[in-house]
Amino acid sequence: MELLDAILTVTKCERAEQLKNLSPERKTKLAHSLEERVPSGLATIEEWNEVLMYLADAPPESEKKVAKKKLLCILRGEEYKEENTESDRKKRRLFGQKR
Repeated sequence: MELLDAILTVTKCERAEQLKNLSPERKTKLAHSLEERVPSGLATIEEWNEVLMYLADAPPESEKKVAKKKLLCILRGEEYKEENTESDRKKRRLFGQKR
């Protein structure tokens, strides 16, 4: 099942446009459902980024886990804090920075 289809099913929305108008409560419920029922690996990075850009007006990410976490935070109305991702670790090693 495509990620957007799963989200439409969970929210009981018929069209993607309806997702933009979800109440904060429904967004929080959606975040909980995605966290519990949809492992990061179930969808492609392109699918996670498509939903992240559409629902959260956020830029795409390079890793599925990061895209999912960012989406969940934004849906919950929480501040997203970047994790210590593999690409971040590589950059710090390359430039000799410590975290």
